[in-house]
This record gives sequence, structure tokens and C-alpha cells, in this order.
Amino acid sequence: ILVCTGHKTKEVLNNISVRNFAGVLFGGIKPKSFLRKALEVLRGNVGVSPYFYELADRGISTQFDLILSAEVLGKTKYHLVVKSKFKSLARTNLLCVVDKEKGLPICLEQGPSIKTEGGFLHFLPLNKIRGDENGTLDHDRYLSNANGKKVVVLFFDPNEDAFLQLSKIVVKFDIQLEHAKTSKDFETQVGKLISQIDLVLFNQFDHEIFETKLENILEKIPLEKRPNIIAAVETIPPKFSKAIHFIKKPYGIGELVQNIFGYSLRPVDISDLISKCADDNLELNFISSFFLIGVDEIGGVMEGNIPLMEGSQMTIDHRIFKGVEYGKHVLIDKVVKLNNKPNTWQMKFRFTQENVSKVIHLEKIMSLIES
Repeated sequence: ILVCTGHKTKEVLNNISVRNFAGVLFGGIKPKSFLRKALEVLRGNVGVSPYFYELADRGISTQFDLILSAEVLGKTKYHLVVKSKFKSLARTNLLCVVDKEKGLPICLEQGPSIKTEGGFLHFLPLNKIRGDENGTLDHDRYLSNANGKKVVVLFFDPNEDAFLQLSKIVVKFDIQLEHAKTSKDFETQVGKLISQIDLVLFNQFDHEIFETKLENILEKIPLEKRPNIIAAVETIPPKFSKAIHFIKKPYGIGELVQNIFGYSLRPVDISDLISKCADDNLELNFISSFFLIGVDEIGGVMEGNIPLMEGSQMTIDHRIFKGVEYGKHVLIDKVVKLNNKPNTWQMKFRFTQENVSKVIHLEKIMSLIES
């Protein structure tokens, strides 16, 4: 179901957020945006395979360890910087193993994430790391924002008092706010500070104004230098096609500062940081207990409490796939939150290995299930 609503009241947004709609379109039906959203919904909702086999029905243990691999690139002033091929859609604690021989676990809390070429860059709060008494993650290598450089944020809000109050607080963290009250102010500030803006923060976010006016202004900035966008909203939209990072109002200053530092890196900054990193980066393996619901001719469906973003890659350590040489490495195709289970998601995955015969694969899997 694709929902179209012309009203953006708190009551309407709350009703939409608790329903499992495939997509939401705000501001009335406009042919271009409607077709784009309709195609997005159709492509993202493929049918379940007729060859799908549920494992629980056959008395097979469904629990397994999901292994999410990453590598430490270094640290910023407030974050551990990690690169991986996965991203979670919700903030969560991640249990990881750093020392492969001793298997010492460390608990990290997920922070802001940015999509890069070939994966994601995660900014994990340093003050939230638990269990690292031996200082395994205590690198001497520092990356962005450790040299005292101020982060310049274009702050969009008609309210002058909100700007002044927040400016006085965040300046202590080397964050400089530049104010834009109106769309015209926004265009003027972008033109004047085009090479200085590290981030755009919409403290008052209107989807229609953004799509019809402000987005076009930002698109004039070259892609590699275009700043990321944070929007503070009372209700986070269930689905949003634009590259906007939402934070929920009312937000805490600590949460806002973490998001500003994490998302203030532009594509050109990220490329520069990654190219400067050494080849002997510290490897991390995040481990989480998941359940394998079933398998089909290209992959299967798993269930867990970490909602992994579509396109994320990882390793599945289930005994069924031990007899299939390419069967451990998978990619997420679809994610659905379960209404009948709190904090639980199901994810449809497929194998990353190409040119694998679906018929031969299905025969192997069925043979392993029967045995």
C-alpha cells in the first residue's frame, strides 16, 4: 500500500508511523514524484519465491550467528571511525570481537553512518565503548576534527531565538552555526558559504518546501563537495527517498553534537580520510544471534533485532550453508519490521556469488535439509 496525504499534522504522522505501509507520499499527488515513488515501492516489494522452505517446519534449528565484518580507520575527537559493508536502520548496541585468538568481546553503540563508495562509514561514540580495559581500540591515529577545525553548519529555522540559544551552546564544541530564516536566506547563505558549509541542519523541516525550493539550491553544489543534511522532526517518516538523516525532537545536545560531527564529512573529505589510512587497519567482527526462517533458490529470510539496511553485506554462520561453498556471504534485498514482535525485523537476503545455477543450488540446499 502506497499512502498519499496532503496533511502533515502530528496526528496524521503518528498514525502513518505505526502502520506497515510500503511507502508514503506527502503534499498531494504530483505526477513526477508519484511515479518515482510508485516505481520505488514496486521494485522493493517482490513476491516470495514458490521454492521457499521454512526450516522450523522440518525440525531444523534456526538459530545462527550473524557476523558483520568491519575495520577501524581511526578516531575523530568524539568517535571511533569504522568502515564496513553494512548499516543498521536503528540505533543499537553491537557486540564485537577484536582479538581473534582470545575472543575478547567489546560492546559498541552505533552512531551516525555515511554511505561511501563500496560501503559505509560508522562513527561510534568513544564514551559509549564498554569492555575495552586493555585499550585494544586506543589508536594514536586521529582523523577529522582533531585539529581544532570548526564545523560550519547552515541552520534553517525561522525562529531567531532558537538559533541564538543553540549557537551559544554548540560553539563550545567548535561548531559554528550560520542562520537561514527563509528560502531566500538559505539561497544567499549557500552562495556565500558554498566552500565552507560542512552540514545543513533543518531545525524546522517542511517536505514540500524542501522538495520544491531548497533541494534545487543544494544541487548546484558539486556532488563531491555537497554537504550532508540533518532534519529534526517530531515524527520520523517511515520511508523517505532523499538522502536526509533524521533526528527526533526534542533532541539532546549530546545526540545533536554526535550527529553533527558524524555527518559533517562530505564525500571529498571521506575519500581523503580513507586514502590516508594504513593497510593494517584493526579488524572487527560484530556478532549477533539471528534466526534463519527459511531458504529458497537465491538465498532466504532471516529474523533478528538489528534492522540491516538494504544492500548491506555480511556472513551467515548456519550449518545448512556449510555444505555450500558460496553460501555464507549474503546481501540484504528487503527489510520488514514485524508488528507482532517488538524490536524484531525480517530480512530477505541473497548470495553475493554470481553465475550460480538456481537449480543446482536448490538441489544442494534440499539435500542438506533432508540429511
